This record gives sequence, C-alpha cells and structure tokens, in this order.
Amino acid sequence: DGTFSGYLGTATDHTEERLKGQKLREQDERLRIAVSAMTSGFALWDASDNLVVCNEQFRDLYPAIRSRIIPGANFGDLTRAAANSGDITAMEGNLKDWADKNAERHSKSGSRIVYQLANGRWIQAIERRTFNGGSISERTDITDLILANQALTASEVRFSTAFKANPQICTITTLEDGRYIDVNHAFETVTGYSREETIGATTADLTIW
Repeated sequence: DGTFSGYLGTATDHTEERLKGQKLREQDERLRIAVSAMTSGFALWDASDNLVVCNEQFRDLYPAIRSRIIPGANFGDLTRAAANSGDITAMEGNLKDWADKNAERHSKSGSRIVYQLANGRWIQAIERRTFNGGSISERTDITDLILANQALTASEVRFSTAFKANPQICTITTLEDGRYIDVNHAFETVTGYSREETIGATTADLTIW
C-alpha cells in the first residue's frame, strides 16, 4: 500500500579510498603552497607543451599576455605572443626566429637563455624535461647580477686604462713566487723587455734587479 516496510542493501568500506583521496588533496595543497612561495617564476607543462599549472610570479613577468597564461595554453603560442606584445625587448634576431628558437630550446632539458623584459629586468629562463614527457619552466630575475657584472666590467676597463697609461712603471705579480701577471708600457720602455717576454717570468728570470 506504499508504506515503507524495510529495505535490502549492501555496505562497502570506502575508508581506504577516502584516505587516499584526502592524502592526494593534501599533497596537491602542499605543492600549490610551495609553488606559490617560490621567488622565481615556475610553470609545469604536459607532454604536448600545454600549461598545467604556474605560479603568479610566472604570470607577473608577462603583463601584456597575463590573461592568456592559463591551464591549456600552449608554450609556443605564449612565447610568440610575449614577443609580439613587447613584453620581451632584448632577444636574438627577429621576433619570429627568436620565438621559434625559444620553443625549440624548451624541448631540450637543461637549456638556458637570458633575455630582457620591457620593464628593464633581465630574466634567465631554464627548461627541464620531466619523466613523463612534460617539462618545467623556471624564470629567475638576474638583473642585480647583470648590473653587478656590468659595473665590474666598467671598473676593470677604468683600471686597465689607468694601468697602461701610467707614465710610471706598474706591474702586477703573484704573491707566492713574484711572477709577472701584467706590466704596463712604461715597464717595457724602461726595462727593454716586452710584455710577451715578461708575463710568467720573475725578476730573477729577467735579471732585472
């Protein structure tokens, strides 16, 4: 007459499956936190070079195409879009050639390239292949290193100019055995020994003193 009188059913213990699911979710959350906390830009791509996940630091590097950097986006398409948008300013050759070469580098594990962004920052891009055919992209801001190297180079040029042009004898020798590392023009003029003859020798070898 439609009145419930009972039921027949079975029960299955899903505890193990639920615990596995919970563990996977916890691992995913830890990975998400770790990726988000990285100082460098990070992106994971599948075997077809489509984006799986990336952190905000990676997106922030390319503001003009930021909205396009989403799961499923293709690496080659994003590279060409970044070059065409002006996000990347210092590159080798023309835009198309550079984008094509960069996409080719992406397929090689351990490949590195350095380029400059529109905001003046210098980026080192490193690509690593994963065991399942995918890849990981790492983008590190090396602007401070570039500027330090440029400053060092400029300082070395100034020192070299002053060293060579000094009218007084100037030499650089090793502390251990007194071997000449460099001499200036005044040294060559006064001693009669050329720079080529002097480098690697000692004062005893040249019987100067």
